[in-house]
Amino acid sequence: MLLRWRAKGLAIQWGAIDDVGIIQDIIGSDVVIGGTIPQRINSCLTVLDKFLQQNKPVVSSFVPYQPSETTTQKASKHSVLSTVGKMLGIKDMSAINPETSLGELGMDSLMGVELKKFLERQFSLVLTIPELRKMKVKDLKKLEGSGEETKTTTTPESKTKHTSESNAMVAEKIPGHFSSLPSKQLVPSETIIQMNSVKTGIPLFIVHPIEGTVAMLNSLAQLINFPVYGIQCTPVAPSETIEVLAAWYWKVSVLYLYGRVG
Repeated sequence: MLLRWRAKGLAIQWGAIDDVGIIQDIIGSDVVIGGTIPQRINSCLTVLDKFLQQNKPVVSSFVPYQPSETTTQKASKHSVLSTVGKMLGIKDMSAINPETSLGELGMDSLMGVELKKFLERQFSLVLTIPELRKMKVKDLKKLEGSGEETKTTTTPESKTKHTSESNAMVAEKIPGHFSSLPSKQLVPSETIIQMNSVKTGIPLFIVHPIEGTVAMLNSLAQLINFPVYGIQCTPVAPSETIEVLAAWYWKVSVLYLYGRVG
């Protein structure tokens, strides 16, 4: 047995790993992440054995994605509904109410990133995470229908252009699509806004989600039978720590409420 004292450390930069982990549990093996595909465990162990026998301190191992030029990509192969169902842990997406949004189904930021990449790869459709959260099940079905005729084989330029335009038209119908959002919603100028027309009752203050605005919570506010105010992250909000930001939100909320009562 060979013993090496004070051996140098070894840092291995792995790509996505197949067979185990969150990618396998949520999406499965058939996924492309950052231009790479998951590497099988057996391959990882083989590569690890080689890494331990060389002297480089930092190494990496990943499997690049190499699409076939003759491969036909259809929505039936990479179904939008089945992909989203795997992400959310829902076996039968067709049984879900078509009016239900992905946000209501519990889509988090990790799921959003994977779905975003999936739509970009399969439909050349670029959406933001907030737009994906607002997508409804019926919107996914529309995308699935528009993608059935999409192919990566050589096609006339007119057909390629038509497909891109049809996908864009489907995206325009998605509630809260980027192009339909007023610019003031992207970077809010008001820290506190009233979100419904109710005047009586104990006021409720809702803090914005990660996007910094409360635009996507407007439909929720309309269902509440007492005054609802939204707190938004404006350029003047402090950003040193979460505690500092929370204290500032509390202060402006009290001042806002006191000013209205007074």
